[in-house]
Amino acid sequence: MTKVGDLVVYEGYPNLFAGMIAVFQRLLGRKRNHKVYHVGLVVQNTNKFLHSLYGKGVIYGNTKDTCKGKYTLSLVNPLTTEELAAFREFQKEHVGKHYETNLGEFVSSLIDCFSPQERNVKRFFCSELVIEYFISIGRLPKFPASNEYTPQDVINTNLWNR
Repeated sequence: MTKVGDLVVYEGYPNLFAGMIAVFQRLLGRKRNHKVYHVGLVVQNTNKFLHSLYGKGVIYGNTKDTCKGKYTLSLVNPLTTEELAAFREFQKEHVGKHYETNLGEFVSSLIDCFSPQERNVKRFFCSELVIEYFISIGRLPKFPASNEYTPQDVINTNLWNR
């Protein structure tokens, strides 16, 4: 059973955009096999998750929707009561914000040497949204910035049981 804060992961190359991400990563020297193209956070112990989706921004999705390559990773340490309260506030603050469409931000997230010192929380990539929450509650450091994480980087953190 999924719990609040668990990670919803989509793996594979379902569309041209996801395939382009993989090509860019290989061209830029990231030799690891990056098949994860989308992530989100479970927000209820039922069927909702929070994610940032191209063309729609920060919205809720349904964990019951079936999709090839979709699975859930549980947190190593479940959220505390304080972290759950912070997650509710995080949702109120960010639901409805736009998806990040800046090509420079996209390329910057793929190249590790372009690490900005400040995070921009006006628009989000899916991975940036997930990481920003864990930075805000102190489970991850503020550097590297949240916009430096790709979906594959998110699952490679020490937050999840694999």
